[in-house]
Parts: sequence; C-alpha cells; structure tokens
Amino acid sequence: MPSHCSTTYTYVLEHAQNQALRLIPGAVKTTPIDAMTFIMANKPIRELIKEKTVLLHEKLLRPKTFRF
Repeated sequence: MPSHCSTTYTYVLEHAQNQALRLIPGAVKTTPIDAMTFIMANKPIRELIKEKTVLLHEKLLRPKTFRF
C-alpha cells in the first residue's frame, strides 16, 4: 500500500531522526543507524509512515457507527 508522504519529506524526516538518534546517546557519525534504532528500540521513520498509513486505511474502511 503506497503512502502519501513524498520522498523529499521522507528523506528530511529520516535525516532528522538520524541526527536525533546520534545526538541522544552522543554517538559519532560513523555509528550505523540500523544499530542505533535497534539499541534504542526505535523504528525507522519509513516503517512508522507505513504503519500509520495502514491504520488510517483500515479506519476509513470501517462503517461509521452512531453512539447515543
């Protein structure tokens, strides 16, 4: 399922996430991002976008129920 986040915005978000992942523990730029996301139990931004897209799609497919 394609997400509606353009590649430019995704790249900017990934860059910001990578900087934050390095800044928090004080890691150097040569530290692999995959290792940082694993150690900090953080998901890559592309994965989060895909998950949110699927959740929104499922929510929009559900019939609306009226609560009284």
